[in-house]
Amino acid sequence: MRLLFVKPSLVFPRTSGHDVYCYFMMKGLAELGATVSLLTASPTAPEAVEGVKLEFCGQLADDPPAHPIKLTWLQERFRSFWGTSPGQIASVRDTAERLRADVVIAFGLPALPYLAGVEKPLRVWAMADEWVYHHLTQVQLTDRTTWHHMKSAVIKGAYERLQALEGEADKVMNQLLRDLYHGNSDARAVVFWKDIYELFEKAVDRCRDAGYVVFHVVLKNS
Repeated sequence: MRLLFVKPSLVFPRTSGHDVYCYFMMKGLAELGATVSLLTASPTAPEAVEGVKLEFCGQLADDPPAHPIKLTWLQERFRSFWGTSPGQIASVRDTAERLRADVVIAFGLPALPYLAGVEKPLRVWAMADEWVYHHLTQVQLTDRTTWHHMKSAVIKGAYERLQALEGEADKVMNQLLRDLYHGNSDARAVVFWKDIYELFEKAVDRCRDAGYVVFHVVLKNS
């Protein structure tokens, strides 16, 4: 059995349910004799996969796809929401074909769009600690008493998206500061732009804090 695991990132130390679950699932399946590969959007540090026998460990390409990706209206909306590019979806498809994967396993809600381009292999969406998925699985269309879970799924999904955007903003800020300190700007320009970047960072943090308050107010009254 040839398995391809797909994830936005696999970090170390492993602090999220996704990372812990994905790591030990790969390790266990490899020890049982499966051929395991890993594909991530962000580079994977060697210590993050230490102890796992991997046939392939690579990073998603983001080049324009050579062959168009056909998505349904809902798939396109979901892809756009999570910021997944057509090139990344094509990269998963092409890597699965090249590795002759029997199963492609996507971890977490943001990884779900990656499966849209996979054709022949079995597609598996693996979850670990997803609030959204938990609530959606509780909904039964014929039972009105379960419909409140849809509202909870939307609220928690929006909050998770806010957290992800705040993390992306931190990465951009760190890169800007790195470029600033390694550039040829004079000392006054460095101090000026450093203050500007810190103001942007504070603004993003305040948006995150406001979202946290709104999230808990809505959740409490839902």
